[in-house]
Amino acid sequence: MARVLLIGVDGAMPYFVRRFVSEGELPNIGRLIRRGVFLEAYPLTPCDTPTNWTTIATGATTARHGATSFNVKLPGEPLDRGLALRGRSFVSTYCGAEYIWDAADGRGLRSLIVNYIVGWPPKLRHGIMMNGSGIPPHQLADGTRSEVRLVGGRGLLRIGSGHIKKPVELEINLKGDELTVGARRLQPGRWSGWFSVDCEPSSAEAGRWNFGWISWWRPKVPGRVRGYFRVKVEEISGEGLRVRTTPIFTTLDWVHPEDLGGRLLEEAIGDDTVEALRVLSRRTPYLIEEEFEYLDVARAEAGRIAAVVGYVQEKFGWDLCMLHFHVLDSVNHRFLAQFVPESHWHSEEEARKALEHQRLGYKVVDELVGTLIDLTDEETTTVFVSDHAALPSWRVVEIKNAFLRSGLLAYRVEEGRFVVDWSRTEAFPCTEPTYVWVNLKGREPHGIVEEEKYEEVRERIIDCLLSVRDPRTGRRAVQLALRREEVGFLGQGGERCGDVVYFLAPGFQFWDGRLEDLDTYEPPLESFGRPDFRPSERITGSHVYYLPTARIGEFTNSSVLIMAGAGVKKAEVRRSVWLTDVAPTVAALLGIEPPSGCEGRTIREVLEIVEPPRP
Repeated sequence: MARVLLIGVDGAMPYFVRRFVSEGELPNIGRLIRRGVFLEAYPLTPCDTPTNWTTIATGATTARHGATSFNVKLPGEPLDRGLALRGRSFVSTYCGAEYIWDAADGRGLRSLIVNYIVGWPPKLRHGIMMNGSGIPPHQLADGTRSEVRLVGGRGLLRIGSGHIKKPVELEINLKGDELTVGARRLQPGRWSGWFSVDCEPSSAEAGRWNFGWISWWRPKVPGRVRGYFRVKVEEISGEGLRVRTTPIFTTLDWVHPEDLGGRLLEEAIGDDTVEALRVLSRRTPYLIEEEFEYLDVARAEAGRIAAVVGYVQEKFGWDLCMLHFHVLDSVNHRFLAQFVPESHWHSEEEARKALEHQRLGYKVVDELVGTLIDLTDEETTTVFVSDHAALPSWRVVEIKNAFLRSGLLAYRVEEGRFVVDWSRTEAFPCTEPTYVWVNLKGREPHGIVEEEKYEEVRERIIDCLLSVRDPRTGRRAVQLALRREEVGFLGQGGERCGDVVYFLAPGFQFWDGRLEDLDTYEPPLESFGRPDFRPSERITGSHVYYLPTARIGEFTNSSVLIMAGAGVKKAEVRRSVWLTDVAPTVAALLGIEPPSGCEGRTIREVLEIVEPPRP
């Protein structure tokens, strides 16, 4: 039995891994490849983040685990409900298959899950899970910068107006060169250690929750909580100080077991947390303004992840460690169409700039891989895997226009906004996932389509989708449209699947940086004046809308899968490998049975061990 370290890198692409390894830019990933096996694995559809990190962790298909992209519609809900709960598929409550860490936990193995983004809240009895990359998701007060007046070398710092009933007060003393804040001695210009105080929130909803991918989940806050913050004296001038503080964090919904959260903050998380928060508060990584600042944020995140892995290994140990790191997906969304001559983004200079962003992004990943490998021993197997890759994209499609022209979709005016008129809508198109639902009477709350008209409406939907052509080139925007019962070979189907599943042709996209543009139920007013096609303004790479086999030149939508270390041998794999195969292969390495619900096949060709029989 081996220990397994699974390094999940969102959006890592086979093309760039091969290129930069061959150029000597990725020594640590190159070392893994030379010691083990490099495979391309097909992601499941929809080829996106929640679907495929769930697939990797369960070995189940989309039809089984139910993580149908960022938006999940449950049976019996109104057709627009899933759009209102973006990120539902990240929550373990909605997963229909067992996670590999729960299977390991049932055998008494200790798992460490860091920033894996699916699976919270956890059920682990023996293991540890961190919800995020080292920044607690709940804060009771924003960070501040304030001036503190000193009288006789003494002053009072107040922190936390707004979300706590009584602000935190710290006494500041300055005697000669000796500076104390509260009971701590501080060196000007450097962050203090973590202060820990009891706080009383102003209400059960008080504070700011940051769950990243999950926009709607807001747990209740108890009556009293422990708050954590840091202080930095930036400048001393005459009788005053300029002081900066971090937000006041709590460890609510951050770490399992909960009582480990405070220890991780105080003993494992470094000063980079503060600087990362400062940057993240100003912009999202997809909308890059200052060219390489997002890479500094990524390095800080990598440092926190590695620190947590090392700390838990030293203090508790682990048999299975799984983590997720996201920077490359951000780079792909911003820097891919620059490489394609037919794109309006392309020029020699823009392609050179895009390649530099890709190169630096992969170097950040390689640094993290090297740090993590240094924590392992000869009894450890390292698995490097991505959830999908990406393809250049530069033409935005306004798919609702075709449905409006066909009479399948209708809107009405409600308080100055356009919303779907269910009394005249026969089909409701969604973009993430790329599903179309029939507004079927007796199944949907506002259904109008009689059961005997169901197949006729689905035929009209498919005709509508395949009729959408780019007037510039004559190319169809939709490459493939299938009925629900025809998509089983792609791992789809079941109650959460749309009545029609469709895939865009490479080069076309729906998302151009604004989530509101993906809302078919209540689109932005200005979207009704848009043409069917327009050039993208921000996003130049996509993945969710395409088939797993989609390709533009060297760019593919397939995932990277590298395995090296204990239990892995050099071998040629002649069959197609899917991301469903990762969980049963990890289970074999751990010497346990695959998680229940697993539908993948162990990649026996590369293993030196014998897979335990299924029950």
